[in-house]
Amino acid sequence: MIRSQKNRGFTVAEMVLALAIVGMIGLSVTGVYMTLNTAQAHSDEYYTHLQTARGLVRTLDRSLRKARLVLARDADGIAVWTDDTDDDGLVNLSEITVFYYSSSDGTVVRSRVVFPDEMAETVRAPLDEQITLAEISTVTGLRTSMAEKSPSYFTDVLLAENVLSFTSEVDSSAPLSTLVKASFAVGTAKRYAWGYAGGALRAPYVSRVGQVDGDYVLTVPAAE
Repeated sequence: MIRSQKNRGFTVAEMVLALAIVGMIGLSVTGVYMTLNTAQAHSDEYYTHLQTARGLVRTLDRSLRKARLVLARDADGIAVWTDDTDDDGLVNLSEITVFYYSSSDGTVVRSRVVFPDEMAETVRAPLDEQITLAEISTVTGLRTSMAEKSPSYFTDVLLAENVLSFTSEVDSSAPLSTLVKASFAVGTAKRYAWGYAGGALRAPYVSRVGQVDGDYVLTVPAAE
């Protein structure tokens, strides 16, 4: 006698096997999704670090290349005489830019003394004190002096966070440098972006630097 197989159902073993296969597929799909999600997060994180590094490069390039003198350079950053805005041949507080690196909190800030545009010249001039080259020894020392001389107008602008390292090189010790380069890493120990900035000073005042009793001094050109 022949028995019909049309109404035959799944056995318990077949159902267990099917469930196991579906479970394995589900786990595989979940694993792939989590991997892709993690990869996307890492990519976004790296892009953020890269953008920060690019922004810092642009800011450093603009200031370093147009600088008149490199006033100080050490492990804490770079200080430059950005421009002789009043054309008196002397370094005033408002003409100094300090790029300060704090290794303890991984930040780079730009320190300056900024007077309001609407401030009258008769009020600003006495506040915009002159700094002699003999007063400058370190980046931190100059930055501290700026803050003490003009506490109301001293400003720090955060340029970058998560900075793992910041180093600089010059062709000669400040203030005789005509070439300055900076390199830095932004990110985490596993994922970071490098940045490089600087170059030759376009209009250096190095030729105006002399020495008196072992101290560097600026020679002010005679008025024509």
